[in-house]
Amino acid sequence: MRRKVILIILTSVILFALLVKLITVLYLESFVKDKIQSSLNKTSNKYTIEIKKVNILYLRSGIELKSISVYTDTANEAKGDLNGMISSVRITGVRVLKAVFRRDYHCSRLVISEPVVVGNLPFPDREAPAIISTLHLRIDIASFDSIGLDLRNLSNAKAYRLKNGSLKLFGFHIAPKDTISQHAIGQLQFNAEEIQAVSADSTYTITADSIHYSALSKILEIKEFSIQPNLSDRNFMARFRFETDKIDARFHDIFIHDFPAIDYVKSGTIFSSFIKISNMDIQVYRDKRKKFNHTIKPIFQEMIYDYKGELNIDSIGILQGNVVYTEMVDDARAYGMITFSGISSSIYKISNDTTYKEKEAFLLLRAKGMFMDKSPINILLKAKLFEKQNTFTMSGNLSDFEVKELNPMLENSAFLIARAGKIDGMNFYFVANNTKATGRMKLLYHGLEVTVLNKKTGDSTGIKQKIITFIANRKLIDANPLPGKEVREGEIDHKRDPERFLINYCFKSVFSGIRTTILKNPPEEKKPED
Repeated sequence: MRRKVILIILTSVILFALLVKLITVLYLESFVKDKIQSSLNKTSNKYTIEIKKVNILYLRSGIELKSISVYTDTANEAKGDLNGMISSVRITGVRVLKAVFRRDYHCSRLVISEPVVVGNLPFPDREAPAIISTLHLRIDIASFDSIGLDLRNLSNAKAYRLKNGSLKLFGFHIAPKDTISQHAIGQLQFNAEEIQAVSADSTYTITADSIHYSALSKILEIKEFSIQPNLSDRNFMARFRFETDKIDARFHDIFIHDFPAIDYVKSGTIFSSFIKISNMDIQVYRDKRKKFNHTIKPIFQEMIYDYKGELNIDSIGILQGNVVYTEMVDDARAYGMITFSGISSSIYKISNDTTYKEKEAFLLLRAKGMFMDKSPINILLKAKLFEKQNTFTMSGNLSDFEVKELNPMLENSAFLIARAGKIDGMNFYFVANNTKATGRMKLLYHGLEVTVLNKKTGDSTGIKQKIITFIANRKLIDANPLPGKEVREGEIDHKRDPERFLINYCFKSVFSGIRTTILKNPPEEKKPED
């Protein structure tokens, strides 16, 4: 008898559960699906949202939405054409009483699986940011799994692509009338197989591979970051009226320590105690046959101070790097080229913190490597932060260098070649500011001899070229020190060209010291062209 009662009770419970499930499936879940779909579509006049199925999760106190489609309304295609698909949205741990009586929606976990968005971004407009909630919304952990994005801009060639991304948000809280720009996130974790962007003029593709960010360690890791031109040298330069650097750069194994991702998203803050780059390869090409754009260029200190957000990087370390610079000039038959290899460098104190207007701090750059793959070179740059004249000092040295190693640049850019000559050692130091660089150079060399080439033919055997070569060598002092003489010290004296950047300023300053050392009667430095 007792067993029979227990069996009847169990059967009744099972039947009741099945009945509740049947009612839920047939009526309640369908009702909830229509209600959610209608509510979502009312909040947006640009997109239509369709939900294929809704499951109510009784044991976990939640809900699951499956196969969600989002697409642009035909009437709004001019404002953008975005289409999306989400495999499922699962919400669990809902605080039912808060939701019913306080309209305060709080859940333990939100999981959005395989969200994919493709299409065209709308033209930028001045509409106010969209309010994303009229209620209190709290989510302890929100997860976005297997994210895919493929977006293009209608107004230009900008494009964005995200492959196999995942995002976790901790402590997500939206107050009534909050906009997307105002939302608060406690912490986040992010991973992506690849993020890619195409520049507005379509000339460059920027790619980051294997990106990982940890909320706990605040370390951003990037396996490879690249800036690659999409055009050949000729087609790239055809896009521009003026001289423009074509840059092809790759950086490997990047670690950014103590990086506050939330602060960067909110206000553009860039902070790091240490950035490590294991390997760097940069190639720069410039076609100097194009017109020069006569515009004032900011100096490097001003570029740091003018950054819109807070900028504080304690140090950057590059363990290994190579830089190749090539240029094409009028009448040249090939590129001129200069290389730096085996570079290791450290940069300290990159900051726009205005407290350094009151207390002393210096930006410091140390770099060493091989010049033209042959000679060790060392550079030290030091600049006081928020100094009114933007003063900085630079010192460096080079040793044991055959001058003919410069022929890849001299032959194609200056139309002369070094037949002989060796630099035994070079040391320089100068102080530079907004207007001028001054300093001293000690350049030790011997056996210097050059040949001047014909610009059109590249020949050096004609009578005219032999005469020009003879005169050129007569103007050169072939050694320092000369036999029986003291070492000559060169003078660095160069007026800053405000239309050029830091590298040109430093190079021309060093060259002014070389010129006063090797020439018998060095001409006055040419003033920048108007």
